[in-house]
Amino acid sequence: MAKNSPIKTFVFQLIKAGIGTLTIVLLSRWMGAEGRGVLGLLLFYVNLIMVLNEYVGGSSLANLTARYPLSKILPAAWIWACISLVVGGTILYFVSGNSLTVTRTLIMAVPLAFLTIQYNVYQGQALVYRRNLFQILVEVIKLILVVYFAILAFSLNVKSDLFIFDTAAVLTPNEVSVIYGLASAFVLLISILLWLPKLINKWPHLSLQKPPMEIFKVGFWAQNGQLVQFLNYRLSIVFITELMGDAAPAGVYSNALLIADTVWILGNSFGVIAHMRILQSKNKRFQAEITLRYAVISVAGTAIALFAILLVPQSFFVAIFGLDFVQLKSTTIWLFPAILALGASTLFSHYLHAVDQFKSLLVANLVGLIVQTTTGILLIPSMGLLGACIAANLGFLVILVVVFSMFKKQNREARIHGVFRLKAIARLLFRF
Repeated sequence: MAKNSPIKTFVFQLIKAGIGTLTIVLLSRWMGAEGRGVLGLLLFYVNLIMVLNEYVGGSSLANLTARYPLSKILPAAWIWACISLVVGGTILYFVSGNSLTVTRTLIMAVPLAFLTIQYNVYQGQALVYRRNLFQILVEVIKLILVVYFAILAFSLNVKSDLFIFDTAAVLTPNEVSVIYGLASAFVLLISILLWLPKLINKWPHLSLQKPPMEIFKVGFWAQNGQLVQFLNYRLSIVFITELMGDAAPAGVYSNALLIADTVWILGNSFGVIAHMRILQSKNKRFQAEITLRYAVISVAGTAIALFAILLVPQSFFVAIFGLDFVQLKSTTIWLFPAILALGASTLFSHYLHAVDQFKSLLVANLVGLIVQTTTGILLIPSMGLLGACIAANLGFLVILVVVFSMFKKQNREARIHGVFRLKAIARLLFRF
């Protein structure tokens, strides 16, 4: 099996999601729905800072890595990461007025900013498998630390009458912030140590190389679309907290998004590999046809996963996450249209990104955000989580229609040739 094959990337991402899900399950039980909601809000702030960081050090960096030496682009990415952290923390302080919120957020964001740069360098150098391994390691360390902190809390008689696997609010957002920050910092250190010999050789030249202006121009347009896309994914958490006046429903919705993220692994895995193969090919017909073929496989796999979720009894979700999450299955089912729509649109979004159609992506995501935000503001106060799900469904369906229309406009003759025989699909999955 090739290191960068879609199926291997999918397996790695599935392992990562499985470990991450186990961590969230334990956090849900040991923080409760309200604590989980607070954590979801903190992670929203962290991801906002990451979006700012990725204006230079994001996916556009992967595109530029294929065209420029690292000595021209890495220093600019590192400097921009520092600026992003300072600016993001300052804005968050003025918006929230809470220094504790800023501290929690930055503890998680600082190591993650530089680790994200490393991930995107791996993407541009066709080392996706290495990035996958590091992402799994981050999740493993998080899980170990969560269990350690919980055992420590129980041993200190925080809840002396409870067993370690019982539901109890024994972990605080402060502790979990430290756990997330330590996990990213440890993996960043390993990455630096592995890369150190090559970095030392390049160091004398790093500060002497003027970065290409393209690193800012390309990153600006690429990341505008990513920013709006991120808001499509996570802004509902803020609306639910503010409009419903309670962090507990936001905790339920955050876990529903966790399940959605697990299902989206299939589309994301195929999208990453399609993105890489499109970057390495000048054949427009090949670029279009591999996008269509991977999109069909992604949609089929996503539909199967959703059917499997439908068969899981509600009591299972309650047994796993705790009584605070009794609405979790119904909330996840309400999100099915959005999950399926994103499973399809991911491939077309990756295509537009790979061919530098960043403005097109921005337009698509912005239209979806406007639809979702408007609908959410109207429906969440009266319909609660159902209103948030309806808004998400409409927003993601609109994005699918727009990105597919843009793809077809540029590739009017694109077709999936041949039939989907198992042998042919296997060859496609394990290739590269």
